[in-house]
Amino acid sequence: MRAGFDPGRPALVSWLGVTMYLTSEAIRQTLAVISGFAPGTKLIVEHLLPAGLRDETGQSYAELVMAAAAEQGEPWQTFLSIEQMDALLLEHRLQPVEYVRQRETIDPAGWERTDALRPFELSILARASVPAR
Repeated sequence: MRAGFDPGRPALVSWLGVTMYLTSEAIRQTLAVISGFAPGTKLIVEHLLPAGLRDETGQSYAELVMAAAAEQGEPWQTFLSIEQMDALLLEHRLQPVEYVRQRETIDPAGWERTDALRPFELSILARASVPAR
């Protein structure tokens, strides 16, 4: 038990805004560690969609931000469809529970906006758990 964290007790792992910066191998290594936590542990992870699964605004945003991030030495490296994330979770004995698209997190009227604050389809929130062994 380091810094008060006990992997033998159920935990909530919030892994937001990170996976796009990691290689697929680093994502696999992290999931392998999480899968060893106590049954009942919950994982919330955000992953960016591949280009063909983003809407037009999400694609435009990604192109601008990817270039800026790369210039700062933090290139976006990994993009996953829901099916690919599902496969990764299952590969590491994590039980997928739910996938939430950005469209589902905002009042439907927000998607009708025409200004710069209109939301876009870029990422997915995945919820998974460590099942009983």
